[in-house]
Amino acid sequence: GNTDPQPLSEKGPSAGDQELNGRVVAELFKNDAYESLANNATREQALDAIEQAVSGWVKKVIEKAGVIAGDSQELCRVIPFGSYCLGVHSCDSDIDVLCIVPEHVSRYAFMEEVPGVLLAMPGVANVHCVPEAFVPVIKFELNGVDVDLGVARMPYESIPRDLDISDDEHLKHIPEPTDVTCLNGPRVTYEILRRVPDVEHYRTFLRCIKLWARRRGVYSNIVGFPGGVAWAIMAAKACQLYPNMIPAQLLEKFFFLYKNWNFMNAVTIAPVDECSAPPGAVYMPAWDPHPHPSMRRPISVITPTYPAANATFNASHSTLAVIKNEIAASYEIMQVCHDWCP
Repeated sequence: GNTDPQPLSEKGPSAGDQELNGRVVAELFKNDAYESLANNATREQALDAIEQAVSGWVKKVIEKAGVIAGDSQELCRVIPFGSYCLGVHSCDSDIDVLCIVPEHVSRYAFMEEVPGVLLAMPGVANVHCVPEAFVPVIKFELNGVDVDLGVARMPYESIPRDLDISDDEHLKHIPEPTDVTCLNGPRVTYEILRRVPDVEHYRTFLRCIKLWARRRGVYSNIVGFPGGVAWAIMAAKACQLYPNMIPAQLLEKFFFLYKNWNFMNAVTIAPVDECSAPPGAVYMPAWDPHPHPSMRRPISVITPTYPAANATFNASHSTLAVIKNEIAASYEIMQVCHDWCP
């Protein structure tokens, strides 16, 4: 059943809100928060080129292992996730891509050999492998677009086009925790979109939040601010609590909500019990909703799939203080705007 949180308000937009919303969207365009159709086409072509190159490599690996390669269309899948898959990327966004490979292909071989495969492609530069990262990736540029390419190995002979990685069933057979971690990139993205009441409103609203967070210098997981996933979850929470509102209204509600949020409480968009391990899945440490007080993080924004994780684990009391100040200041600005706008 649907166990999403109860809305705080069922209110929808007034004519004034609709007019304000038009101005919000115009402002987003003015600030390059949308990508041009030409650039979008470049990204699509980049994804196709990566899939073709990696599929060719997978076919060789499988044949070398003495396995008859089946339909070459089903040797691997290249799926984007993160901002591009959420539909909120701007012209300077990188693309997070996951390559799903069948059981005959090892992660080690992928990390060792695929950089060379990429370098042989036209338009590829700055290939750099980070195999030791929490989510191991190959970073490179393709026709000016930054790409982070990860790999997940699934225990299947082939990877069907219609394989639904959102289905927890598939986690039961994966022996390696790293593969589950890598699959979680797209799984979290899909789940966020599934949990919001109106995807189009959510996308426009999240573009606003991302633009605001970047401009205010509070967008960076590495230095302890929320990153893309955390802001996406925080925005999704506001959409769940105000399901009938449009982006212009959601913006004000976002600042109202987090100005008053008790950060001892985690921000969740899915009930924790729905993020538990399916029977037979490899054990992975997950976020604990009842931690020992000494283990509490200053802010917890929780991913909505197994294993649930705190997307703001790097936050400190000082970064939280900065975030709260920015949110409070922005809420005040919204109030002044409301007094001035008819």
